[in-house]
Amino acid sequence: VIGQGGLVAHEARADATVTTWAASAPAEGLTLAAGKFVVMMRMSDNTEIATYLYPEDAGLADEYLSAAAAYLEAFSRVLGPYPFPRFSIGENFFASGLGMPSYTLLGAGSIRRHYTQPYALGHEIVHSWIGNHVFNDNGGNWAEGLTTYLANYYWHELKGDLQKAREERRMMLLSYAVYVPPDQDYPLVQFKRKSDQRDNAIGYNKAAMVFHMLRREISDDRFFAALRTLVAEYGGRRIGWREVEALFSRVSSRDLRPFFARWIERAGAADVKAEADPDYHVFRRIPRPDLPAMLNLFATDSRRIVVVPDGGAAAGEPYRALAERVANQEGVVLRSAGEVGAAGKDLRDASVLLLGGPHAGPAFAWAARGLPPGVQLQPDGFRVAGKDYQGSGMALLLSFRNPDDPAHVVSVFYGLSPEAVKPVARLLFFYGWNSYLVFDNSAVIARGDEPPRPPVGAPVSAGTERHLRNIRHYFSFDGRSLIFQSTRDGRGCYQQYVMGLDGRDVRMVSTGRGTTTCGYFLPGDRRVLFSSTHAKGPECPPRPSAQGRYLWSLDDYDIYTATLRGEDLVPLTKTPGYDAEATIAPDGSRIVFTSVRDDDLEIYSMRLDGTDVKRLTAVAGYDGGPFFSPDSKRIVYRAHHPTDPAELARYRELLARNLVEPSKLEIFVMDADGGSQRQVTRNGAANFAPFFHPDGRRIIFSSNVTPSPTHPPAFHLYLINDDGTSLEQVTAEGGFNSFPMFSPDGSKLVWVSDRGANAKGEFNIFLADWVP
Repeated sequence: VIGQGGLVAHEARADATVTTWAASAPAEGLTLAAGKFVVMMRMSDNTEIATYLYPEDAGLADEYLSAAAAYLEAFSRVLGPYPFPRFSIGENFFASGLGMPSYTLLGAGSIRRHYTQPYALGHEIVHSWIGNHVFNDNGGNWAEGLTTYLANYYWHELKGDLQKAREERRMMLLSYAVYVPPDQDYPLVQFKRKSDQRDNAIGYNKAAMVFHMLRREISDDRFFAALRTLVAEYGGRRIGWREVEALFSRVSSRDLRPFFARWIERAGAADVKAEADPDYHVFRRIPRPDLPAMLNLFATDSRRIVVVPDGGAAAGEPYRALAERVANQEGVVLRSAGEVGAAGKDLRDASVLLLGGPHAGPAFAWAARGLPPGVQLQPDGFRVAGKDYQGSGMALLLSFRNPDDPAHVVSVFYGLSPEAVKPVARLLFFYGWNSYLVFDNSAVIARGDEPPRPPVGAPVSAGTERHLRNIRHYFSFDGRSLIFQSTRDGRGCYQQYVMGLDGRDVRMVSTGRGTTTCGYFLPGDRRVLFSSTHAKGPECPPRPSAQGRYLWSLDDYDIYTATLRGEDLVPLTKTPGYDAEATIAPDGSRIVFTSVRDDDLEIYSMRLDGTDVKRLTAVAGYDGGPFFSPDSKRIVYRAHHPTDPAELARYRELLARNLVEPSKLEIFVMDADGGSQRQVTRNGAANFAPFFHPDGRRIIFSSNVTPSPTHPPAFHLYLINDDGTSLEQVTAEGGFNSFPMFSPDGSKLVWVSDRGANAKGEFNIFLADWVP
């Protein structure tokens, strides 16, 4: 038996088992569950955690006990002490996800699918505070939104996974855009319980975003203080939105009536453009045409057609049950591939679920006109996102815009064998949020989204640059702001600026004194990192006398961090000479930078607060320009290690004058601790600005390796494997292309170029879609 509260006694008799429970906390009712369970228990601080699982699933107990302990410990810090002596996880013989005071009852299917995720078990545990300890009144359900915010979203912030947190915010906006047409919206105060996806998008996801905006409105400290006060003052009582508003107003010392009136009592979302909110912090409606193509756009279209291939076991039969199930939905029309034909009869103004892929014959020929670049679908294999897939266990769900009307989508589903189709077909609409999903024996092994549509504007010609599409003069990098250095505003030397993805909202973040270089965002995008000479004097450092040679000046930089408004300037280095070229590991663990502190240009690493400095390179010569790999385990950098005595003497003579001549540089890689240093390029050219591709195997860099018969060789971008093989030229236009960076998902490349410049010496920032 599973009961509420704490287990006081357990007695096994010959004809019965008797358990005694003590439930001292106020509750809305008394519930219990019983079955033939294997019971496992564990203590976590002062809370007893127990699993009640069927014998065949008892081996999963440790997984659930460990996950529950982690959630209880984390959310006790957020919300205050856990309000019950015990938390139990029970297995149910029918599908359920029920949260009761001090226990949850999960269906056997969920238990066997390892239902320990934050949106699953974590969500039910947060209900122990919100919903099962502090109760909703009948005036509107605020508890589901707050629980969703804390469990489904805030857990990722607690774990430091800011990219996943951003993705959760994006998904909350996507669900609203997909499931809530403007004429079917309603205010949050009217939400009572979930009965369909529209209710979920409003009562769970919109409400969660409202709490997120409230947190940003009043500050983290006041928001979480209010949560702890809410639990402490209202435990065992019913409250509604009015009490929630009053409490947050009191704790924050703010009049929050306008905020709650706007977001709780009115329907709708903010009218904010994506450019102003690239990180999805504001609850706004994403226009349907701006959504990535996905199966859920088919599922919610007012005009839907399912096309099933003609033929038997090899073609149409594996898809028949799925087609009939979807066709039974209101407004769905079923067509055979032969009936449709290559002209796409009746498909031009509808969203289409095309089953069978290439097996759909002429209908597939119609749809194939809209396939994304680089996608190939064949009966015995397919290529998507630059990778080939073959084998009888493979299946693909791919969505793209209707080639005749981009207001609608085409979703293609097919497998390379009937056995690959059937298990995925049963759950196909659980996979509705991505543009493509690849399945291997029904398990998802790859997924992704189509890139957003390019902004309106004339693209710069890409020439022979087969990897690049939609090259644009305005910038967006992974939906975030850009930090860059510029001599704008009539300044004589470089200062650091940030700007939005549309090139607007430009503001300086450095001091305006001295010169600066090498800007970078810190994890969380709330502070920036850069090097500056301002502490040595407000003037621009003198330019070197090149005497016909190309020289880089090693000015007296130190590394600093500052807020996005240029405030709270914090020095990380205070050593004489050059400290610059600083970048940060993707996991936020270390900074890597170049310094002359040991009388040579070497690479060092340090913590984000400037402590624990470690030297990583030690060979005479220039080592610099380091960047971490996507997994933060390796570093790519440029280096020149002169071995000829005269060349080495020339290098040291220039270094003594705070100069370096970068005419010969090669690309190297090493482990993050400086081990396993290895040369990648060996072409004798000036190879620099290396950056890892998100796959961690390839490196993009700038080089003048390609000769020209009439003028000095131009600097272009090249791609190379980290073992030095498969060198490939990426850019073909302009005389200088450098400083490339990939977006984390590999869909975008940003770099600096003089292509299309109005005057010699002018450089602009370019962004392009990356085509594998």
